[in-house]
Amino acid sequence: MTEATAYTVVAIIPAMAGIIGGKYLGNVGNACVVTGVCYVGTVLLALYVTGRLLLVPPLGVLFISAGSLVPPLVFILVAIVAYRLRQPLA
Repeated sequence: MTEATAYTVVAIIPAMAGIIGGKYLGNVGNACVVTGVCYVGTVLLALYVTGRLLLVPPLGVLFISAGSLVPPLVFILVAIVAYRLRQPLA
């Protein structure tokens, strides 16, 4: 498995689910969908790599150090800025 495949499963697929869910669900529902898709993707990725079904802990435990929190925080910041720039000027 390449690093790009793991990145697709853990980052891109949940982001696409968030984009689609954002059109039909509220903020809380969309957050739940993204969290669920990310969790299922992580479990399936662990199944593919190890060959065993490992029910990994919830997402909050997966971040081992503060350095691993930087990419998600940058992603959230870019999403907020892009959303603000997309809004029409009043």
